[in-house]
Amino acid sequence: MTSYGNKLDTLIDLTQEMYGNMRCVEL
Repeated sequence: MTSYGNKLDTLIDLTQEMYGNMRCVEL
């Protein structure tokens, strides 16, 4: 359960980072 939670948090962090980078590129 804990391992799954950590993977989920990492996935969210990567998604937010990618989304932030795309926004920077658009601007």
